[in-house]
Amino acid sequence: MNVGSQSNQNNNNNNTNSGDNGSNTNLQNDNQSSNVQNNNNSNITQQNVQNAKSQQEIRSIVAQAISTPEQNINFVKVKPEYEDDYAAQNNGMPLYVYEVEARANGLEYDVVVDAVSGKVLKVEIDN
Repeated sequence: MNVGSQSNQNNNNNNTNSGDNGSNTNLQNDNQSSNVQNNNNSNITQQNVQNAKSQQEIRSIVAQAISTPEQNINFVKVKPEYEDDYAAQNNGMPLYVYEVEARANGLEYDVVVDAVSGKVLKVEIDN
């Protein structure tokens, strides 16, 4: 009779250990899932950079935005960067944009263009 109860105790211990191992496995799987999600977010950012418009395309977009032929514009700065100001439009992630300073028609223009879509986000005119 002692042998049977020892064997039941061993089975109970194995079940308890299996349960613990199962929860550890679940934790590992949860961690792996969150790592995959984090990697996906960084991949989105990398894809944005890879799909970004060229500086020449951005110059053309700015020329259209300020209604001036490109050859009549003095481009002072055409700089790509991540901008936190537009994070709300990009699921909380900084948006990859071009910040452009240009002079034309006796005016100075500050233009922000989405580097991937080419959408003009801001045009500010200084005298």
